[in-house]
Amino acid sequence: MRAFASGRRVAIIFFDKAGDFYSERRLFENKFKDEIDWWACGRERFNPDSGTFDFSIKDEDRWEAKRGIEIAGEILDKDEHELVVLDEINNVLHQGLVDLSSVIELLSQKPESMELVLTGRNAKPEIMQAADLVTDMRSVKHYMEQGIKAREGIDY
Repeated sequence: MRAFASGRRVAIIFFDKAGDFYSERRLFENKFKDEIDWWACGRERFNPDSGTFDFSIKDEDRWEAKRGIEIAGEILDKDEHELVVLDEINNVLHQGLVDLSSVIELLSQKPESMELVLTGRNAKPEIMQAADLVTDMRSVKHYMEQGIKAREGIDY
């Protein structure tokens, strides 16, 4: 939002998250439809009725992750955005849904004028080595581990 508010063109690829119940996507779709480019690449893991997630890995997860990598490559090649966010790509790598080499290739494609942000826990050492900035955000305790359901506006 900071980059967008300062006039920069922004693209976001949401890895491993599909579904129209994510609050931030409703905001992008309803308020910033023609201003922030975004794609959801993943299967629907969240059940809004039960407030729970399905963390199993299926072939669809691998296909969707590969699709996200392809979209990211196209965005980098076009060089029309000043900020590109690959949301949860580190988790996708950690889960083995894409090859590390495909993400390293994306990093090498990044135009000099573009900011490329890779989010998610469990970043590979090779990703951290290639990055200009690394922030380590760890889950120490999570209420979902105690059976508390996900909450709209906080978790989705």
